[in-house]
This record gives sequence, C-alpha cells and structure tokens, in this order.
Amino acid sequence: MAIHQDEALACIKLVVCVAKADGHFAPEEEHVLREAIDGMNLPAGTNAKSLLAANHDVDALVKAIKTQEARDAAYSSCYSMAYADGEYAKEEQAILEKMEKAWEEAKQKKGILGRVFQEARDTVSFTAIKPIADAKKRDAEVNEDVMKYSILAGVLGLNPVPIAKLATELAVLGVQGKMVRDIGQYWGQETSQAGVKQLIVGMGAGGAARITMNTLLGFIPVAGSVIPAAANFASTWAVGRVANEFYSSGGKMDSATLKGAFKKKQKEGRDAYSQHKATVEAKASRNKQLLDELGAAYKGGKLTQADYERSVLELK
Repeated sequence: MAIHQDEALACIKLVVCVAKADGHFAPEEEHVLREAIDGMNLPAGTNAKSLLAANHDVDALVKAIKTQEARDAAYSSCYSMAYADGEYAKEEQAILEKMEKAWEEAKQKKGILGRVFQEARDTVSFTAIKPIADAKKRDAEVNEDVMKYSILAGVLGLNPVPIAKLATELAVLGVQGKMVRDIGQYWGQETSQAGVKQLIVGMGAGGAARITMNTLLGFIPVAGSVIPAAANFASTWAVGRVANEFYSSGGKMDSATLKGAFKKKQKEGRDAYSQHKATVEAKASRNKQLLDELGAAYKGGKLTQADYERSVLELK
C-alpha cells in the first residue's frame, strides 16, 4: 500500500535534511534526488527545486509521520542516505537519533539496518573470466552482460519488501560490481574490488542517493519512468557501457569524462528500459515466489547479504 501523500512529502523532506546535514550536497546525489522527486505525484506548487532548496524542520516532520509504513520508509531511507557510503557525519546521526527517540520502531530497525550495511561492504561477487582478443566477440559478450545485468537490476527494483527491499538495492551495487569486473576481464584487466568501487564512484552513479530514493519510491506513487525498476536498469546500463569505454581507453578516462559519459549512457538506459520493460516484468513475475522466499529468509537472519546476492545472481 502506498503512503499517503502528506506523509510521503514529509519522508522526502527528511531525506533532503539528511542529504544536506553535513553541509556537503554532492552534485550526483542532488541529481538523483531531483530526478526521482520530479517523477512523484506532488501537491500543486511543490517541485524538486523548492524541496531541495528549502530548510526543513526535522522535529515537525518527525511528528507529522504517524503510520508504521511511513516510519519504516522514512527511517530506512534516511539511514541509507547516511550510511550507504560507509561514512556518516554527526549531523546526519543527530537526525536519525531524533527519529529513534520519537519512534520505537526505529530503535528496533537500527540494528537490522546496521547488519545489512555491514554485510554489504564485502559482497561483490567475482568470477574468473578469460580475456577475449577478438573485438567482435568481446563486444558481443559485453553487450550480452550489460543487458543481462540491467534486466536483473530492474527485477530487483520491483521488490517492495521493506528490509529485504534495502537488501535488494544493495544487491544492485553487487550486480554492478560483478558486471564491471567481468567487463574488465574481457579486456584482460584484473580489477580489484576496491578498483571496481572506485570506478563506479568516479562515474558519479549516486549509489547512496539511488538506494535511498528507490527505498522511498517503493511506497510512494510515482509517474512516468521514474520508478525503482527503471532507475536500476538505466543506472546499471550506464555503468556497464561506461566501464567498457574506460577499459577500451586503457583506463585513461578522468573523472569529468567518466561523469559526462555516465549521464549520456543513463539516458540511453532509460530508453532501453522502455523497450525491455516487458522482459523485466516477466522475469520478476517468474521469480516472485523465489524473491519472496529469499526476502523472508534474509529478514529472518537465515541468509547473509552475500548469500542473498549469490541467490539473486542465479535468477533465471
């Protein structure tokens, strides 16, 4: 069930507060938030520009959110924004503490979410792949991988289970990491886990902001293509395409070039999602029962983040 519009708006404002709390609002994060907010069904006169520019009253927002579902979405999203990059500022922590003090549910979720992020730090799955010297064969393998992993990322975006939802969003980062590593190996490059993460961050993919907004978008009515499945597909498509350009250049693309290429390829990814939306939805439907079972097992502590990611990588 979608969150009521008033509570949805309060959730968005809290996320904005966390994003701006430390005084550093990264351009890629702002871009992801702006794009997601623009696709929401907001009250007349409210838009992304005004929401991102305003200074919001955290205490008033916390009081305004009363339903369990909205509190779950708000706390999970704000926690994601604060912790997804592995570092958090005291100003971000202060906002989370206000939510924990006001909402008993938040105190309970804190430990679960901490476990999710702790386990997610070292779960990028790697496979040994032989280099491909033939350019046509290499291009074919890269194209197949980019499509395969983009579809998988889109499928994961359709999973609406609250805590498992966060696990699936983090799994998308794992999917992207594996794809980048595989593409590097096609080019004969041995890329470490740290190198993979550094390359994706260099693209300005806005991982923390994407995870945060996708968590919220699972509960908030949206318009057009700005939904978690589309966002995951387009982001993964862009990461794969830019990674291929990076390795073909011999690793000579600087940060500005990487970010420019990512934005261009992300637009291509949105168009590609429109063309393959039915495929994503069909795969999600085929695997719904399995995804539900994995989500339940994860929430029950029977699966680690690594177990969860290995399982979703095997979806047919």
